[in-house]
Amino acid sequence: MEKLDFRLHTPFDQPSTNFIGRMVCFIAEYSNEYKNEKAKIRKSIDYALKGIPTALGGYVLTLHKEEEIVGISVLNKTGLGGIMSDYMLSHLVIHPDYSGVNTWQEMLLNKSLNICNGDVTLLIKANNSLVDISIDHGFDYQRLEMVYIKSSGETPSKRQTAQQGG
Repeated sequence: MEKLDFRLHTPFDQPSTNFIGRMVCFIAEYSNEYKNEKAKIRKSIDYALKGIPTALGGYVLTLHKEEEIVGISVLNKTGLGGIMSDYMLSHLVIHPDYSGVNTWQEMLLNKSLNICNGDVTLLIKANNSLVDISIDHGFDYQRLEMVYIKSSGETPSKRQTAQQGG
């Protein structure tokens, strides 16, 4: 039987700087949606661990097989409970060697949802493998998200964005 271990990282139980770097690299390498966006991934983790002065906090949950990281989820508090969800599940990534083991994705998702004391929003693209698992765990389509990115100066065409599912 494989030894799987969950480790919860909070603003009060911080991982080392080295381990945070490993988490950023893991998500950047194995995520289908955040390739080459290490700065954004790091900011999400820093926000969850209150490494940013204005951050509300959250959780980072890592799944290990022996000492190897095989999965990571990052949950950020939104501060919008009662208006929107209390938490944003910004990352849920499983190592590709174990991505076919849907039960591991489900275990990580279940554990992530169980540690939150409020509603959780998951923003993913329509073609993400987590869509079916998320629906099976009670997630529901609530709205179409439209984002205006002020800093980029570029905007994709409306039709192109809609066709890409986000």
